[in-house]
Formats: sequence, C-alpha cells, structure tokens
Amino acid sequence: MDDPRIYSITDTHGKPMGDHLLTFKRPAEGVEYLRFIPTILMPVLCFYSFDVYSVYEQLNANGNTTKSFAFNLDKYREDMRYSEDEASFLFIHDTARFFAELKESIPLAVASNKDNLTSKRFYGRFDPDQPMLISNIDYHKHTRSEIYYHRTDSCEEIFWKYPEYEHQSELRIVIPNLNYDQTYDPNTKYDYRKNTLDVFLPHFDEYAKQFPAKGIHSLVFQGISKEGVERFIVSKEKI
Repeated sequence: MDDPRIYSITDTHGKPMGDHLLTFKRPAEGVEYLRFIPTILMPVLCFYSFDVYSVYEQLNANGNTTKSFAFNLDKYREDMRYSEDEASFLFIHDTARFFAELKESIPLAVASNKDNLTSKRFYGRFDPDQPMLISNIDYHKHTRSEIYYHRTDSCEEIFWKYPEYEHQSELRIVIPNLNYDQTYDPNTKYDYRKNTLDVFLPHFDEYAKQFPAKGIHSLVFQGISKEGVERFIVSKEKI
C-alpha cells in the first residue's frame, strides 16, 4: 500500500497515464491493484493460433514420420464453454491475405466509426499507415505469484498472459493508440455492446472457411514441414 511508484505515475505522468489509471485498494491484503483504462478499451481481435514451428518440433520429438497433426475441436469448444448447437468454427487458411486485407480495411472502418473512437487517452494518435499490431501472446513473461514492475509507453503488456493460459495459444491483433470513446468506470454501468468496430473484408471467403460445430470433431493438418502445411481437413472423426 502507498507504494511511491504508484503515485509517481499518477502525479507526474498526467494524461494519459495518471488520469486513466484505476486503483483498487485492498487494505486487508496490504496491496493495491491497478487497471489501465486505455488497455481495457483498445479494439482487439483474438484467435487460436497454430504455430507450425512448435507443431513441427512436437512431431519430431514424438517420432511422427507421417507429418500429420490432429487437433481436438471438441476439447477446445468445451474449454471455451461453447455449446455444440450454437458454436461455429472459423478457419483462416491464408493468414498473409487476411492480414493484408485487415491493414487496408481498418483505416476505412475507423473513419466510418470516428464518433465512437478516440485517441485522447494516448500520447500518440491512430496512424492509418500502421493500423495494427500483431503478435502471439507471451505466456512466460511473468508468473501470477511474481511481483514485477514495468514502465512502458508501448502496448507490450497487452500481449502478456500468465502461464496457466498457455493452452489458449492466442494470437492477438490490436489497433494501437485508439480507444472506444465510452470510458470504463466501475462506479457506473459499463455497456460493452457499444464498443464494437465492424471491419468489412470483401475477400474474406477466399481465404477463410466456416463450419458449424455440430458434427465436426477434429482438425487434421497434413504434410507439415518447417515451410508450412500442405493442407488441413475438417473431420467428423473423434480423437
């Protein structure tokens, strides 16, 4: 409690840090929790990501000569608490095209939704020439029991999670220096439904496929090498 590092942030940084930092004191625990509003309100898109390098290493370690890998869709759906009757799976099989179209389309979406978006909580502004940051989540930066301290003006912390979430294998896409206009205040009702950004991708069906969760149980990758994957099969077979 009363850690001088906390007050050096809130007293000297001003906007955006000090004016947009929520503090929650827990006297019984002797700690103070901080939440940074700009991080909470950034437009973010998340996916389960298959890292071909780690899969290839796993296959080699297991002595798998067929170079195929099966992913249990049922287990993933159950872990994420999705109902079989309500959920669908979206597979993006050409990520390069997806990222390229996102880069073109995000500035258009931001311009069309400017009344619900703001850069006032950041030192910088949204840059249409660099409209997104893409990175796999780092699950080993810190542990839950570790006390750590970072001062950073980047978005680095939005790509961190604790090790117990590593099974999510998450890739995250973030629009930097941009927030939804509605603030996050625990003392007032927060309506998450206001905070959406529709990005139109006209060629999406050329590099992505969607399948209802009911009736499919596994995703099989074949012909895996360090260069990539030859093909994937959506299978009705259970693992």
